[in-house]
Amino acid sequence: MAIYRLQRGYFFEGDPPGKIIDLVTTAAIRHVLRNFPGLHQLLPSRRYFEVASTRTAVREDGVDLNGNGAMHDPLTFVDFVRWLDNEFPDSRPGSETDGFHTRQQDDWRSDTRAVKYLHIVGEQSQPNTTGEVVVQSRIVSDGYDAKEILVLRRNQVDGDETVPFDSAYRTPEYWAPDTEAFVYVGQGDGREKEANHLKMLEPVSRSSAATAALVAEGAQINRSPITRG
Repeated sequence: MAIYRLQRGYFFEGDPPGKIIDLVTTAAIRHVLRNFPGLHQLLPSRRYFEVASTRTAVREDGVDLNGNGAMHDPLTFVDFVRWLDNEFPDSRPGSETDGFHTRQQDDWRSDTRAVKYLHIVGEQSQPNTTGEVVVQSRIVSDGYDAKEILVLRRNQVDGDETVPFDSAYRTPEYWAPDTEAFVYVGQGDGREKEANHLKMLEPVSRSSAATAALVAEGAQINRSPITRG
């Protein structure tokens, strides 16, 4: 999703935008996001490229982003960083996300402090979360001139509508010792609020007995890696 926002400058869903405000503010939003390190740090990390084993994180479809002459390649993380830095040389968002996701940021195996970590993860019953971006090209014309633009197609994967499951659950081998994970598995129409990125935290904020509330709301407690099919 961060790649889409960075490229298009739309704050809401849709391409073309589904909200009239995006037609008015696209240029301003795009300028802000292209120079906003906080967004760049939300871009897919090197670790996400590794754990997205059943798919690619970013893929070409009729456009050569990594300059190797092929037009239907999955991008490696190195390709991804180079592409974004070339697209936005003033802010270099690819290098920003690579520098942010250091070993200390993503690998907590050596954390022996007296802190109990709990990962709260949502998985709706249908894939409604952007997990892969496919980059295509399109020729647009104003009647006088034509130019090629990049178009981003978002493929949906399991998750909580905002964060893909693989990213939220992380890789258990990098968890701190004795980490546990609560996984909300949605049951229903595919957009269950109990497995939504924000809604699933409501029991925690309402109750001091967070664990009891989570279990009562239908979360599954996991003390070991989940086998994904």
